[in-house]
Amino acid sequence: MFKFSRNIKIGIKCSTVISSAPLEGMIEKSSLFFINTIVQRNYLQIKQDIQDIIQSEMERMLNDPGLAHLVVRK
Repeated sequence: MFKFSRNIKIGIKCSTVISSAPLEGMIEKSSLFFINTIVQRNYLQIKQDIQDIIQSEMERMLNDPGLAHLVVRK
């Protein structure tokens, strides 16, 4: 088990003995994949959160007579 900064842990199992140089490359690729997966998941969560905020604000504005005129309906 390899431990990276920010408590990211990546386990690598090898059935054969390999030199340290290819292993380091595998760790880098694995950690980059793991980090990219986290970034993608965060991006999708933020996108969903923004859509939820927009929806709730549109409903709030439509239910307020003082703000309803600001909403452009298509």
